[in-house]
Amino acid sequence: MQNTDWTMRRRNMGFVLFAIFVLCIFWMTVQSGKMCSSHICAKESKQKGAISTFSVWPPFSNIPNQSHEWYASHCFNRRPSNLSISQLYSLLQEWKQSSNQRCRNFYSKFSDIYDVTTRSGDIVIPKEFAPRVRSWLGNKEELFQETKHQVITIVYNRYARESTIYNPLRGKRPIRTPDTPERAYVEKMSQETEKNCDFCPKSYRTNTAEDVFGRIESTHSYTAANTFKYDGWHSLIMLKTHHPLNWSLEQILDLFATTIKWLDKVHSIDSQYIYPMILWDVMTHSGASQLHPHIHGSLGNDRYYGVVENWRVAGEEYYRKHASNYFTDITEIHNALGLSVTYGDAVAWANINSKKDTEMVILGKAGNADFIKLIYYVVRAYIDDMDLLCFSMAIALPSLENGQPRGDIPAMARVATRGSVSAIRSDVSSLELYAGYNVSLDPYKVIAKIRASVKKRG
Repeated sequence: MQNTDWTMRRRNMGFVLFAIFVLCIFWMTVQSGKMCSSHICAKESKQKGAISTFSVWPPFSNIPNQSHEWYASHCFNRRPSNLSISQLYSLLQEWKQSSNQRCRNFYSKFSDIYDVTTRSGDIVIPKEFAPRVRSWLGNKEELFQETKHQVITIVYNRYARESTIYNPLRGKRPIRTPDTPERAYVEKMSQETEKNCDFCPKSYRTNTAEDVFGRIESTHSYTAANTFKYDGWHSLIMLKTHHPLNWSLEQILDLFATTIKWLDKVHSIDSQYIYPMILWDVMTHSGASQLHPHIHGSLGNDRYYGVVENWRVAGEEYYRKHASNYFTDITEIHNALGLSVTYGDAVAWANINSKKDTEMVILGKAGNADFIKLIYYVVRAYIDDMDLLCFSMAIALPSLENGQPRGDIPAMARVATRGSVSAIRSDVSSLELYAGYNVSLDPYKVIAKIRASVKKRG
């Protein structure tokens, strides 16, 4: 009898312990639900392995604290109009040792973001090889002598983890004129492809796909769903004119207005998609599948695409260390170096961490008219003032998330030219793909052209 009672007591105790265990699990589940909303928890789970939560940053500002002329006179002791990328290292040494405390304080921000080093490389040119080298250099003796002792400048961004290599000598080589003038090549291609173009007004309604909600159309542009998508929401926004280079400011403003309407429409249908991206390639050498002017619009639901997200993560890491907006401070740095130009609510700077020759970064408080106009002034400078007819661009717009988004980037565009429109040789090698960025053209020469374009066209 005693054994039976003991067995029953053990069984009852087991039931009690099991019930307590179940109640504990239930309580822990309830508490975890209180600790984070389903939206935040979902976002954190998707971003494991990277920064899982972002902070609310101070608003981006494109207005510099001081003019470039102030920095030149107080920090560098140099004439603002006499700068080049080859002088960057020595310029920074002057900045670091400035007697002005404000200069030294801002230099500490620069040196926290960037590491700039110089290296030299010497070569010996056999006399049999010398005539060929001289011919490559336009038979300019000073350039030939410069080849024997070359100075390379390397700029590394500690937050974005980007590295750019500059050898000014490479940019001094005379550009060989192609057999067919580039503009003649573009005109020929434009005329030949217009005849059977699926994107032109006579064809697009029957020869392109539509989004499930239909098309968005305006005076100069329209949308079409991409037949072969690279994301769940991915469409093309096209101009109604065929020529790849002959478009006006009015047409570009219309094109981007249609794009923003498409982004807003998608978000209204599927509110989890909040990260807008726009891609634009001009001419087939840059990667454009069609000559007809078109851009790609897409929305992400968990983060921006990798390169942009890397800058966003850089912004968060920088904020956690400095309690300051990374994009504001990096803009101020380029202003201090004499590499920026402001237009209304937007600013453009020649990036010292360029991926390609002529790269410009355009930032704005929003994707508004000032931001789009500044993009237009930059690319018209490429096309009309520098005879660089082939470029690639990526644009990221601020998050469409309601409330005060965390890790909210400004409107941001990166654009660079891609070489000759008819070139067979690629402008991208294993160096750019898997190592660092090789840039030949001095950013100071680029920003001079962009400033002139803003002044002339703005």
